[in-house]
Amino acid sequence: MPAVSDSTKPDNTSREEYQIATHRLLILSGVIDFGLGALKVGVGIVANSHALIADGIHSFSDLATDIMVWFFNRIGVMAPDDDHPYGHARFETFGTLILGALLILVAGVLIYDSIVRLMDITAVQLPAWPALLVALASILAKEWLYRVTARLGTNSRSKLMLANAWHHRSDALSSGIVLVGVGGAMLGFSWLEMLAAIGVSLM
Repeated sequence: MPAVSDSTKPDNTSREEYQIATHRLLILSGVIDFGLGALKVGVGIVANSHALIADGIHSFSDLATDIMVWFFNRIGVMAPDDDHPYGHARFETFGTLILGALLILVAGVLIYDSIVRLMDITAVQLPAWPALLVALASILAKEWLYRVTARLGTNSRSKLMLANAWHHRSDALSSGIVLVGVGGAMLGFSWLEMLAAIGVSLM
């Protein structure tokens, strides 16, 4: 883990170490998010789980945010220059705002689709058990990413990385909602799966 100086602004060495650690973590996070997204959408289609499909789309949006976080973080750790004498830290704040706006947009689309399906609940097919396994795997993977990202964000005093860490935690919670929704639907409460899809969209 990169060392952090006593100053509120990291020195050149700690800045470089932080950037390397962040770069590696975001690549790993991107690979995991892509894999989870593909797995959730694929299994969601086969296992008739709309909640898992919604969670998969959420994972693909995570991949986009990983790329965005990497971009703004790369700018944010740059040293002060003539045009930015106080540094580039505000770019991280700007990136945090864009991250929030993107999540709201994706949530709106998923909520609308889930409500439409809920209004015609008789046409909904019950999900199959593989959806439960994928949801559980997602919970474990995203909780691990939350812990690693939060540790790096705390040590480097990066608000953007901390925001991304809580994004991972919300993903773990959304997969937990999928787990409950799919399990409930398999027990005969088919409406629970649609509510889970809406719940995932609100995360």
